[in-house]
Amino acid sequence: MADAPPATSEATTPAAPLRRRLRFSLTTLLLLTTVICVAVSHFHTSRQLQETRQALAEANSELGNLTIDDPKQYAILALPNFGPGDMQWRWRVHLPTGKRDQFRWAFDNVPESGLPQVPPRRNRLELLDRYAKPAAKGEPMIITLALWKNVADEWKITLGMPGRETAIDIRNPPAWLDNVDRPGWGSRIAGRKRTEAHSVDTPLVLLRMRKSKQVPPNGSTVDMQPTDGLIVWIEELPEKTK
Repeated sequence: MADAPPATSEATTPAAPLRRRLRFSLTTLLLLTTVICVAVSHFHTSRQLQETRQALAEANSELGNLTIDDPKQYAILALPNFGPGDMQWRWRVHLPTGKRDQFRWAFDNVPESGLPQVPPRRNRLELLDRYAKPAAKGEPMIITLALWKNVADEWKITLGMPGRETAIDIRNPPAWLDNVDRPGWGSRIAGRKRTEAHSVDTPLVLLRMRKSKQVPPNGSTVDMQPTDGLIVWIEELPEKTK
């Protein structure tokens, strides 16, 4: 009888386990598909809604209607001017409730951004109605602005609101008023193309008109330094003057 082979001291190494394949149940697959479809649908719907809102805002602007997304903010839209001359402007404005506002303006040292330094009691007019009471807020109103000369050749600035229009003498009118129709002037008009929203924490600039810097031989560019011009804005009436 043949002898059995001698036992070896080496241990047998187990075979490496096969890598497990990822497995999904049918329920998990259906749930994942549903989530992806809902996400894609939500993105598509949100995009369509945004485009619709934008188209509606543009249509309202063309009709002269304000688009008010936040009643606690200013909203402003420039309107066509039907009067003679180029020194007239009109806006439809939403003024938030709970505050009293005033017009302010300046004819010199108009900066490219921000506001000029104007004494607190100079060039100001509170927004009042026909009964000399603070203008009602919350509903859009038309505000008008005009620069003109009377028969005595005196310059005046007129600020108008529903039922009330106030003409104010321009003391020491700047010389540029008689030459503003010449080339070399630029202006930024609030709400010129569409409704603009503006925080009530800072003044609402209606108009910023500035003389450009002349560049030889016949060109012009924006003057970054304060220059001649007209700036008109709305700001909250200071508490001590209410």
